[in-house]
Amino acid sequence: MRVVTLLAVFLLSGPVFAQAVGQCWLGRAEAEIDISDVRFRVFNTGSLFFGISNEGGYAGEYYVPASTGISAIYAAGLWVG
Repeated sequence: MRVVTLLAVFLLSGPVFAQAVGQCWLGRAEAEIDISDVRFRVFNTGSLFFGISNEGGYAGEYYVPASTGISAIYAAGLWVG
């Protein structure tokens, strides 16, 4: 019975096409968060506090206290896997 089920799944499933490499645009969304005298910027590319800013150029932003303008952390990343 298992062999028949597996054979049916393989025969009835159509071809699966993955997206080719190079067809994705790099994410450009960002958010600036200002909470409890801490200001930082996050990006949708997995970068925390560092990335290509929509304002132009690279941005390393994690300010504690927020009013100083001195970045305590230059870059961090979120790794999932």
